[in-house]
Amino acid sequence: MILTVSLVAACSLNRKDNPPSDRLLAYLTADQFAVVKNEKVLVQTAGKFWPRSLRWTDDGRFALAVTDVTNEQASITVLDVERRVVTTWPCWCRKATPMADDEVWFADEQPPADVHVVKSISLSRPDTPPREVAITALQPPYAQPGQRAWRRVDILGRHNDTSLVATQAALAAKEAPERLFEIHDDGSVTQLIQMSAVYGREVLHKSSAYKQGAVAIPVTSADGCRGTGVALLLLADRVEKPTDMSAITDHGERYSVHIDDMWWGRDGKLYATISRWNCEREITAPTVWRLEGSRWERQTAPAQARALRIFSPTERAVVGLDRTLTAHIGKIQTQIATGVLMIDTPPL
Repeated sequence: MILTVSLVAACSLNRKDNPPSDRLLAYLTADQFAVVKNEKVLVQTAGKFWPRSLRWTDDGRFALAVTDVTNEQASITVLDVERRVVTTWPCWCRKATPMADDEVWFADEQPPADVHVVKSISLSRPDTPPREVAITALQPPYAQPGQRAWRRVDILGRHNDTSLVATQAALAAKEAPERLFEIHDDGSVTQLIQMSAVYGREVLHKSSAYKQGAVAIPVTSADGCRGTGVALLLLADRVEKPTDMSAITDHGERYSVHIDDMWWGRDGKLYATISRWNCEREITAPTVWRLEGSRWERQTAPAQARALRIFSPTERAVVGLDRTLTAHIGKIQTQIATGVLMIDTPPL
């Protein structure tokens, strides 16, 4: 299984061109990728993108997403907020992860791709080709003649001057647990934790309300039609903790809890919009929840939304059930776009 990761950092660099008072937001529709600042479009481009590939660099200068293609080369599309230009890098990938400064890593999945190769690009140097990032300690196990060894890699981001990388590596005949590693700048590798099965979108917070870095991961059963949940990986403690979703679930019903969106707020707490599905059919609209300690509590402002970002107590961006993106600034509501699939803000 290939993981899908979304990085949301707690602290950003000093953004003199986009101070915290600016409401900076990127969004994807079925055919558009755009960045808006204070409800005005700064830069946009046409195309079809993987919704969960949307992310920002720490300094808030670049927003990026990966084009949605099948069995062919994709591209990393980057919107430069400062210069208001669009650049692209070809890749065999479905996501790209901002690391330090303007560096972005992605896992090259070019077929047959039994072993993913990690590559790096510099967003401020578009004429420079990608370079390979050597992670020899994460090579797949030794394969006997006739056996297939493989490795899948997913990059979560930077934390405490290390790179967080999730991998599966195994022989074809064996189960492959997912493991989270720290790649240190001197090249050494530390295994942090063995993770649960993951689906959807993970989010990393560098300094969460848990007083340490934390990764939130949606987990699911094998058939995807049973109850699912969210677990926390606490990086300093090196432990995975389940969260209490009893306020969301009704015991005995056969459905899956679907995480429509999940993000860390300015308060360091984890938020999510959560719907319930009967396998392929949505049976309840997504509602807004916040994790308090280990228990999910329902929010009321708004009570329902497909996605939400809060800039201040009186300023928020909301994707409604009809996928209309609206800015709520005090008592004024401004429609920004329709048919919105995903939104994201720079690290807060």
